[in-house]
Amino acid sequence: MFAVIPHHADRDHLLFGLLAHLGLRPGEALALAVDDFQEATASLFVTGWGGKRRRVLVDDRQVLLRLENYVRFAASSSGPLFTAVGRSTPLRYQSVQHRWAQYCARAGIDVKLSDLRRAHVADLVAGGVPESVIRERIGQAAGVLDPGSILLSREESDAEMRAWQERSAAGSRITGMSNARERHVG
Repeated sequence: MFAVIPHHADRDHLLFGLLAHLGLRPGEALALAVDDFQEATASLFVTGWGGKRRRVLVDDRQVLLRLENYVRFAASSSGPLFTAVGRSTPLRYQSVQHRWAQYCARAGIDVKLSDLRRAHVADLVAGGVPESVIRERIGQAAGVLDPGSILLSREESDAEMRAWQERSAAGSRITGMSNARERHVG
């Protein structure tokens, strides 16, 4: 899906990357301010439902690089992170939804914005990330945790996410090598 987004559309790559790779809700991403990003700790401070703020580790290398560059070169020094072109007002949800629908039509698939968040959660579950870490990451406190599930410290939570990212990247490299070998042989 991201392949149909033009390379020069940095804002769109970043915005949809936050949804797909960090599990943010569209409204949470659009409510981000430039000051919500802490480059030193690779963290975003996200305001969720009910005004509750949570820290989200930006563990995806591509998203982190895009975010750092966007904050340095494209975003204003303060205020909303995502603004309409030539304006200082936050980007509207309807604009993002329309843009996403255009990309989906171009790719010939039907994926809802909320599916990006669900896919991220599914990846975390399949990757063995503890449920408490997943709930903390996506800002979902409701529901019963597994009986064996324990709450982890920020450092332990970050370590779990980094370990998942390493396992995920290692799996991609192995899959990529086997696919390349198959193409070469076939």
